[in-house]
Amino acid sequence: MTVRLLVVDDEPDMEALCRQKFRGPIRKGELEISFVSNGLEALAALERAPDTDVVLTDLNMPEMDGLGLLARIQDLELPLRTVVVSAYGDIQHIRQAMNRGAVDFLTKPIEFGDLDATVHKAIQVVGQLKAGLAAGRQARELEEKNRFVREVFGRYVPDQVVAQLLEVP
Repeated sequence: MTVRLLVVDDEPDMEALCRQKFRGPIRKGELEISFVSNGLEALAALERAPDTDVVLTDLNMPEMDGLGLLARIQDLELPLRTVVVSAYGDIQHIRQAMNRGAVDFLTKPIEFGDLDATVHKAIQVVGQLKAGLAAGRQARELEEKNRFVREVFGRYVPDQVVAQLLEVP
């Protein structure tokens, strides 16, 4: 499975840094990275690729900053997680970001070990979210099938037979 990472940062060196850091997984096809320079472009990118797994975003950007982006991402209700990567490492910015849905906060200059661990953790959480959503869909489909069996066969056979049909697929 290819993990999709969206990096939102107006600093050009962030793209080079991420491509260098994640070059192994990119080459193996395990990771696909997209880059945009502000929150508005990020929302458009998420509209084009709603299967994005993790968003890395800066806070200070033109047009729409990272805090505005975080709020809008929450409204999208997508199974993704957002990590803030910013030079603003004060508690006020960290709290604002976390309150708007960020799962973690890294400060610039970026420590590669922290970046790797944080992205890996976010990918794991997204995997669990997607697995939970899939299980919920399967449960709803099974309940719909069971309802159909009860409705159709319940008209013609005793409840005991219907129960046995539902027990043994």
